[in-house]
Amino acid sequence: MVTTREVAIARSVIYASLFDYPLTLDQLHYSLIESDQTRQEILAVYEGSELLRDIIEYRDGFFFPAGRGDLVAERRRREARSDAFLADHQLALRLICALPFTRLVALSGSIAHRNLEPGGDLDLFIVTRGSRVWTVTLMLLVLTKLPAAADDLRQLRPRRLAPDGRSAGSVHRQPGDPPAAAQRRRADRSLPRGQSVRPGVLSEQRHARAGETAR
Repeated sequence: MVTTREVAIARSVIYASLFDYPLTLDQLHYSLIESDQTRQEILAVYEGSELLRDIIEYRDGFFFPAGRGDLVAERRRREARSDAFLADHQLALRLICALPFTRLVALSGSIAHRNLEPGGDLDLFIVTRGSRVWTVTLMLLVLTKLPAAADDLRQLRPRRLAPDGRSAGSVHRQPGDPPAAAQRRRADRSLPRGQSVRPGVLSEQRHARAGETAR
């Protein structure tokens, strides 16, 4: 009989593979779906389950569906691509972090997991001080017009920001395919994942309502 622990491990690994993302033991432990197992317990369940070993491989420090060993090399390629992408956009990130009334700028989506696809996006969550969300939005728009930052910020499009004390919003840079959002479970449950709101930025009241769909 299949146990709930076996199902949790299989579900977590297979879910991550939808984004071409093999999991380390630490990541599997952190993001395990509807199960609370230690790292040692995960290994013990895996090693003691013939069924799991038939459908899930554990090799080179990664868990992935059987027959998908190519995911390990793909993950390493995406990590290198992500690191290069962030290095190329250091100026944009530094300018955004330096904006007045900005309390937090955090990576989100595939880039936060170093899992960037070709043509991927730079997704940011930005928290502003108090009621300064519109002020920061205006400054972001002004940044896109500065010659010194034109190459890095030309296609910056504010989507959602939030005052401190509420869940953060995002700034979406550069059009292209949507990012491969690896492992959006326990790590991202408090972050907005609902529909995009346009134009631009949510007011504090509207963001509070939209945030309910993200939790």
